[in-house]
Amino acid sequence: MSSAMYIAVTGLNATSRQLDVIGNNVTNSQTMGYKAGKMYFANVLSQNLTTGTGAGNAQVGQGVMIADIATQWSQGALETTGSALDMAIDGEGFFIVEDAENSRYYTRAGAFRIDEDGYVIDTNGYRVQGYDYFSATPNAVGDINVRNAHSEPVTTTEFQTGMNLNADTETDGTFVSAVTVYDSLGAQHSLSITFTKNAAVGTWDFVADLDGDVATAQSDNQLVFGADGNLVGAADVTLTFAALANGADIGTGGALNWDIAGTTSEAVTGYASNSVVRTIYADGYPAGFLRSVAIEKDGTVSGFFTNAQTDALGQVMLVLDALMAVKR
Repeated sequence: MSSAMYIAVTGLNATSRQLDVIGNNVTNSQTMGYKAGKMYFANVLSQNLTTGTGAGNAQVGQGVMIADIATQWSQGALETTGSALDMAIDGEGFFIVEDAENSRYYTRAGAFRIDEDGYVIDTNGYRVQGYDYFSATPNAVGDINVRNAHSEPVTTTEFQTGMNLNADTETDGTFVSAVTVYDSLGAQHSLSITFTKNAAVGTWDFVADLDGDVATAQSDNQLVFGADGNLVGAADVTLTFAALANGADIGTGGALNWDIAGTTSEAVTGYASNSVVRTIYADGYPAGFLRSVAIEKDGTVSGFFTNAQTDALGQVMLVLDALMAVKR
């Protein structure tokens, strides 16, 4: 009888523990990155009984025991959040985070944000690990900090102007088009081209200036239109300007290319309609400062800058398990 009582007690204890595991799973149903536990029971065999001469031995179980409480690593459901920094892992792997003492931890919870010092951190304040392209060691795995992220200026080397020059304009009539260009320091300049109607049919003379300073050299100074209003014998025009007062460079060695004859260039026409600028394009842009940050599907940390540029700031890394090397 005492053995039967003991067996019953083991069943009550094991069932109680099972309810604990189930309750913990239910309680953590909304916990980010939580993996449910599952209890496995095992029979306790500890007593052999002899059933008689020649009949052999019989084993009598002594109740039930907890064999294992295993974590279920199956893929969880992915949810959309309102944060551009939140991530979820689809498949195997862990995010790598480190605390202030450089102790490393692994987590499936991908609720990230940027702290006041510019570090990408999780909900515990631990710093997310990966590549920081603006650090002194961009190819080494470490903290990701966006505080010093910036977009460097790019000087203008080429521009296009889609426009029409009125074929009915009287001789010496003028039309001006202007485009904004940038030097190597990101300073803004106004490049203007003044077109003057020539006495010759379909011919316009032109001269370029940068902030009012006339070009020191032009590879061409005339546009000629045929009877169909299209350019005749057009070629790209190179405009050369004097050194800038701020010491910056512009174009290539001070020369800007007016892309007027390429197959992808904006059309310049000479129809008998109002002179008008339809489109303007110039490469180059000023320096930009970080406006917002988002994390892409491959873990790339992308920065969006005030100069309308987007650049990769770093990349969040995953590790398959604690003993494997971090792989990009």
